[in-house]
Amino acid sequence: MRERFDIAGGLGIDRLRAQWDEIERVQQRVKIKLLKGTESDICEDGSLDYPDHVLEKFDIIIASIHARHKMDSEQMTQRLLRALKFPFFKIWGHPLGRLIGSRPPIACRMDEVLDTIVESKCAREVNLDPDRLDLEPHWIRAARTRGIKCIVSTDAHSIGGLANSNSSLCPVTQTKDTRPSRFSIPMRRKRVREPI
Repeated sequence: MRERFDIAGGLGIDRLRAQWDEIERVQQRVKIKLLKGTESDICEDGSLDYPDHVLEKFDIIIASIHARHKMDSEQMTQRLLRALKFPFFKIWGHPLGRLIGSRPPIACRMDEVLDTIVESKCAREVNLDPDRLDLEPHWIRAARTRGIKCIVSTDAHSIGGLANSNSSLCPVTQTKDTRPSRFSIPMRRKRVREPI
């Protein structure tokens, strides 16, 4: 994410290149494959916040909305559809941007967005941060019935955030059977149950 956002210490291009250099140095010492990745912001017009010549050098890109959550459904849908069609776009992060108790999900034509994801072959994140739990259960099921791939994420911005992996994984580990079921999700403040 570009440095215009202070979320998780956004990186300008110079700092990004320094990070890539460090990844290459470490790669020489370890056997596992290290990926160059970023969480890129989906801008108001649907573009991503790094230029194409930078985006094409990443191994993986999560693209998410971090500002202008109150656009109307038509504007937000067009914003997402444009972003999803970028060839660099790999994962749609915290898709509807909700913060439980403080910010509702963005307004968009979700069925149309999911259909576009199928065509673009990108994946969608299921965000296990207890303040997000995004996507909501009925949209998880709608994505699953379309065969859309799922990435489970803690949304950790610190080592402590890795504890979010203790949240229930039931929505994404069920079989392809799409009959309704129930699951419980532990929350920091309270316990909730939602139908899926």
